Amino acid sequence: MIHTPMGHAMQVAMSQYGISEWTGIEHNPEVMKYYHDIGHDWVRDDETAWCAAFANWVLKVSGFAWQSTLNAKSFLDLGTAIPLEQAQSGDIIVLERGKPGDPYGHVGFLSHYDENAIYLLGGNQGNQVNVTGYSRQKFISAQRVEPDPFFTDRRAQVYEAINSERTYQDMRWNEETTETGGKHSVTEWLVYARDYIEEALHFLSRDPDPQATRKAKHWVRKIAAICVACMEQNGAPMRDISDVNKTKST
Repeated sequence: MIHTPMGHAMQVAMSQYGISEWTGIEHNPEVMKYYHDIGHDWVRDDETAWCAAFANWVLKVSGFAWQSTLNAKSFLDLGTAIPLEQAQSGDIIVLERGKPGDPYGHVGFLSHYDENAIYLLGGNQGNQVNVTGYSRQKFISAQRVEPDPFFTDRRAQVYEAINSERTYQDMRWNEETTETGGKHSVTEWLVYARDYIEEALHFLSRDPDPQATRKAKHWVRKIAAICVACMEQNGAPMRDISDVNKTKST
């Protein structure tokens, strides 16, 4: 975990490390998604400048405010400008590209800096996602972006729903009402989850919509709360997303 204001964005960016353009007539779909997922379906090749597309894609996926733009300097209008000395890992850095005042620039996420260079994790750096150092003379601004309210509010509502189910579970099954006191092994919790999944699938296969979907969503809440209870009692290992491109099948 990266415990900075934009640490989650940095983690998502790190998960893309090493993705690069393809040489020849073929184009890497992993690069193309950066354009398409932020609304630029018209882009048909991975040679179109993509540092801004990558930065916006990362912000969107990680739940921060973002914009549908391919211009690096447009990030000067996103978030709050802060001095480089106050910038932390994951903050956005905007640099000059070419002569000062040119309309185009470069954008990436701050890795670190020293007295001579600023090191960015970004896209289209040598045609790939990596960490590259740039002269501090190219520095224009550091920007800190707030979480997207819609994204965070929606997730908060989901967590609130799951928490309400967990409260119900604890009131319904506890040391006073069951012999187990509501405590179960991982295997037992998975069996309970499987039973609820089968019930939800039964609704969807037998009942008409929208009633079936509405009823099944209540069971999804129950299943999520069961999984939370399982981890509360048996441990909750963190998901490592640093190598997500190597573990897409897990």
